[in-house]
Amino acid sequence: MKRLEVKDYYSADITDLEHFSPNDVNNFYLHLEFNINEVSDERSSIFSVVVAMPYSLNQRKINVKTSKTKFLVVNQFDWNEIKLSE
Repeated sequence: MKRLEVKDYYSADITDLEHFSPNDVNNFYLHLEFNINEVSDERSSIFSVVVAMPYSLNQRKINVKTSKTKFLVVNQFDWNEIKLSE
């Protein structure tokens, strides 16, 4: 079985993800890019996801079930928890 790993992650909107804190924790919506591939391979493929709070999705009138975008819906902003979702 192939073992995958996240090689890197980043956001075009936020330069320092480790120290980022949203202005409004109830209206959190962030585009993330993950570089993922097999552990033994230096190369990677890019995967995009939006991390968002339910409130922010409702405000934007986004239906997660019908959207082509991939979402990670979180109940609170906790960067350590988001990273564990990798």
